Amino acid sequence: MKILHVHDQPRFQGGVERILFDMASSLQCRGEQGLLFTDGGSDPEYFEPFDWQGMSINEAIRQFMPDVAIIHKVSDAGLIEEVTARVPTLMFVHDHDLTCPRRHKYTIGSNVPCEKSVGIGCITSLCVVEKAPVENLIPVRLFEGYKRQQLQHRASRGAAGFIVGSQAMRQELIQSGIPGQKISVLAPIPKSIADIKPVPLSQAQEILYVGQVIRGKGVDLLVKAFKKMKLNAKLTIVGSGNHLDECMALSEQLGIADRVTFRGWVNHTELNQYYEAAQIVAVPSRWPEPFGMVGVEAMARGRPVVAFNTGGIGDWLQDGVTGLLCEPGDTQAMANQMQRLLIDDNERIAMSQQARQRVVAEFTHEGFINGICEEVRRVSSESSHLSMCSR
Repeated sequence: MKILHVHDQPRFQGGVERILFDMASSLQCRGEQGLLFTDGGSDPEYFEPFDWQGMSINEAIRQFMPDVAIIHKVSDAGLIEEVTARVPTLMFVHDHDLTCPRRHKYTIGSNVPCEKSVGIGCITSLCVVEKAPVENLIPVRLFEGYKRQQLQHRASRGAAGFIVGSQAMRQELIQSGIPGQKISVLAPIPKSIADIKPVPLSQAQEILYVGQVIRGKGVDLLVKAFKKMKLNAKLTIVGSGNHLDECMALSEQLGIADRVTFRGWVNHTELNQYYEAAQIVAVPSRWPEPFGMVGVEAMARGRPVVAFNTGGIGDWLQDGVTGLLCEPGDTQAMANQMQRLLIDDNERIAMSQQARQRVVAEFTHEGFINGICEEVRRVSSESSHLSMCSR
């Protein structure tokens, strides 16, 4: 089977890129031949699982003759249209690009996810307004994101199927007009999950956050929730991003800077020491997580998770069993739930064990790749059947 992957940014820079790389590597090991088409920059190491040649999409399709294409993150609607018109295509919807003009599904000034369909609500919520590039004389642009979303969504209709990471994302696509029978849910688990081992139980009342420090990830909400706790606990934030300075200033303003540590970005080999020091992990996302891999990685280490119930988090966090869920944006509820687990050793230890067991049983990279193979074979088979019927 020949699989054409289409993606904008071929470099090790985020979760989407890691999933694409791991997926192509595993498919290659199973004898599937892959080619990556991109018009973005290059990282030579990233191309190892692909028979990549810097060619146009027309040449890539003509020379490689793919059986199936998988489109990942692609901003060019024209490219999506060309691929779906010529090759049986799966759209791997990693986030909210097809369903939100601002790409993150929460409204300006809000602490909760947006549940509206694209339309008049985007205008009344000011979601059609975005910052313009610095060099522009006018500081804002109108309807640019809206037009992008509409073009991408229209172009994607030619796809034979869609892959999403959670039931919440499936419902989001259905709400946008994509038929439910064309959407498959596959938890996007990377290879590295198999290497994660449970870490020893910690005796310290410490909470850990791991991830980007950007507004959508809700680190400011976590800092506010931490302030409302009645324990003399500690909070460690591992990660960086454009919201870091604001969150650091917030901890100062709230008078808790002596108990909140910002570690910045650390590599994966260093992460374990932070998990070992913490008793629980917080996932305070403001945006609806398409899946929320960081929580699964915490559970794999035997750490229960306290999270806002947004997006796909409920697919892997079983409330009261592997962690605790809170209403989106409710910082008092998050404070209460974090405090509950830090105080109750028996409940926390039981959840730690259940969390690890659930990941081992239900969230594996092999299971993810099995699902991808099934989808690829299905789309290829349906295309062959249609071709025969049209003769």
